[in-house]
Amino acid sequence: MELLLKEMLYVLLLSVIIIVLFVLIIRRFVYIRRGRKFYPEYNSMAQVESINKEIAGSGFEFEPKQEIFISKHNAWQRKFGYRNIYDEMAESFGMIIDSEPVKFDYGGKKWLIEFWKGQYGITTGAEIGVYTSKDGRHYDSAREDEELFMSFILIKNRDVLIRRHDTHWWLTGFMLGEYSKPAELTMIAEIVFPDGQMCIQFINALRKLGYNRRNMSVFRNTVRIRFEKPFTRQSDSKKSIRSRFKMKINKKNCKIFRRYTRRYKYTLDKIGYIKYRAPHLYGICVQTLGIWKKING
Repeated sequence: MELLLKEMLYVLLLSVIIIVLFVLIIRRFVYIRRGRKFYPEYNSMAQVESINKEIAGSGFEFEPKQEIFISKHNAWQRKFGYRNIYDEMAESFGMIIDSEPVKFDYGGKKWLIEFWKGQYGITTGAEIGVYTSKDGRHYDSAREDEELFMSFILIKNRDVLIRRHDTHWWLTGFMLGEYSKPAELTMIAEIVFPDGQMCIQFINALRKLGYNRRNMSVFRNTVRIRFEKPFTRQSDSKKSIRSRFKMKINKKNCKIFRRYTRRYKYTLDKIGYIKYRAPHLYGICVQTLGIWKKING
């Protein structure tokens, strides 16, 4: 039980660590220092190196071309795999997301490839995770030799927000300050499988969920799906009053962030402006990241 609770804490912090960094700052913006001028650097390499150094313990890094946060290969979250309770508890941390777990057997193991999209606190984002299990209860993150080449495009009302592709076990992308309802988002995902047998097992699992030619296509060992409304039953907490309240908070925080940083075009300048104007609050958040880095070191 103690190990399970610790795992829950770790996984539920996935992008929340980054999210909290900005939410705490925004909520306390009333204490901003005045009378000093901030000079933007336009997502300079120095800015990128600085932010990635400061969030090194979070398992994420900033990708400057798209101005998004992405998970690293060696993220500490890899140690703890996946349990169903992680999705069930997501709402408690302000993550209002659609999830689509696809389970199938292959190579003597039980596999889980799960898709997520939605609002993660003050960010809009999406994920694809690859996991394996012996008993189907706790899933371990895919080993390096089990990683798959994956890609996804996250679309909001016909506008492309995020494009990602990589050989990975946990492909992610999170856009800071963007507010979206999960139903507004469409995820076009592709996965390349190492052989036909694994590909067929995955396709059969998709069909059992309800996917068909309208939202799934296959070319050789590559499967593409259109993830809009999940076929999998979602957690009851998503329909709760508390969930709606969490989304109102998320929307408000995104609005505040965008309003106070509206004069700046680039994400790192927005972050830098808040850091410059409220360094004591920014420092508290960075210290929190440092603590988690020590725990996982």
